[in-house]
Amino acid sequence: MKNFTHNQPTKVIFGVGNANRVGEITAKYGTRCLMVAYHPSKMSKSQKTSCDELKKHLELAGLDVFIYYGAIPNPTTECVDKGIKLAKKCNANVVLAVGGGSVIDAAKVIAFCSTNPSVDWDLFFSQYTIPFALDEPLNIPPLPLIAIPTTSGTGSQVTQAAIITDTATNQKTGIFHSMFFPKVSIVDPKLMVSVPPQITAETGFDAFSHAFESFINRNATPYSEILSLEAIRLIIKWLPEAIKKGSNLEAREGMALADTLAGISLANAGTALPHPLGETIGSLYPHIPHGRSLAVIYPEFMRFACSSTLDKFATIGRLFNPLLNNVQDEIAAEKACGEFDEFLKKIGLWLSLKNLNIQLSDLENISKIMAPITLRLSPRPASEKDLNHILNHAYQR
Repeated sequence: MKNFTHNQPTKVIFGVGNANRVGEITAKYGTRCLMVAYHPSKMSKSQKTSCDELKKHLELAGLDVFIYYGAIPNPTTECVDKGIKLAKKCNANVVLAVGGGSVIDAAKVIAFCSTNPSVDWDLFFSQYTIPFALDEPLNIPPLPLIAIPTTSGTGSQVTQAAIITDTATNQKTGIFHSMFFPKVSIVDPKLMVSVPPQITAETGFDAFSHAFESFINRNATPYSEILSLEAIRLIIKWLPEAIKKGSNLEAREGMALADTLAGISLANAGTALPHPLGETIGSLYPHIPHGRSLAVIYPEFMRFACSSTLDKFATIGRLFNPLLNNVQDEIAAEKACGEFDEFLKKIGLWLSLKNLNIQLSDLENISKIMAPITLRLSPRPASEKDLNHILNHAYQR
């Protein structure tokens, strides 16, 4: 067995109704709270109600609350800069993120930078791009961050990652720092029952991809593999149910747990080829949700990577179909690809690049952008030729 380190500094408070404890929990870290959320015009009625209730709980606990409604899907440097400016103006000493992964990602960088005189985005995008780097100690620690996810997908509430788009270049980049981990994550499945079916499917598949890619990653450990497999099992069982009936609280609990487990595994093992490829597509076509940009790549990626790690693909195949327990690994691994295709169809994410209105002429450009990216932890590294093959098959599907 190889040596490994497992790191999870975020305290997770999980369960229905725990969002009501936000006041007492946040008050342990500060008295002036910057709450980061989407603009009310971008929220559903139930989401607005939840934000109002959380604000009341904070105020009842004696906190001064300032709300930054500037978070956006695929957060940009511009939206983060505005949040930092407000945090400094309000003299906030704790940050609360309420929303999906984009909100939490933006809040991570806002909390990180609000204690510093200026933000050096060039430094972020050049030096903070390695998930497991040993970060230099900070002269001034960031503001403590509390995260309350309202979707089950990104796992951002338990990771050291933030996906930020550079407003100047429109390039989406993953930045990483050990101080991005929230101090506390309050995972309350009740906040997720109003998420529409399509977003449930897209975010749920994002969670699947985190679990799957961290499982097959060369950096996976016995600890992360246990978390990944349980997350995959839960998603196979509960994602179709959550899509079918959003008010099914048991399904929402299963997905919220899966998302959290997958996020912890992701934070320790990392992703594989689909994630940077999906993010590249998302940079060029911002209208495509992250979960869809992943789903469209996966069928061909599964077939590309299968031979490089047969035992793990066989394990996944048996989670989809227990009858595969009775066959050899080679057969179970091959069948896993077909089982996965059926799962995508079941959750409404059987897509093609053509369906997503991606131009055939852009595929070569996507391959060239991706080719220099080192994917040393993927089970099978991809050349530019391999990328072209994957993308062309995803286009014609």
